[in-house]
Amino acid sequence: MPKALQYLALLVPRSSAINGIVSVSQLGAPLSDVRTPFLKLWALAIFYGCLEVGLEVRMRRSHH
Repeated sequence: MPKALQYLALLVPRSSAINGIVSVSQLGAPLSDVRTPFLKLWALAIFYGCLEVGLEVRMRRSHH
């Protein structure tokens, strides 16, 4: 897969979630082994949350 697509895939929660879930449920990995996908999911949640708040603030300002 091209590097550009790999970087874009990092912005989709599905990629990190699938890696973590498969590792734990199918491979029996301890939770410490899925720390990276878990942290990526939290980083995405914070990123998308901040993005939504910023867009909401911008929308409210434009309507006043």
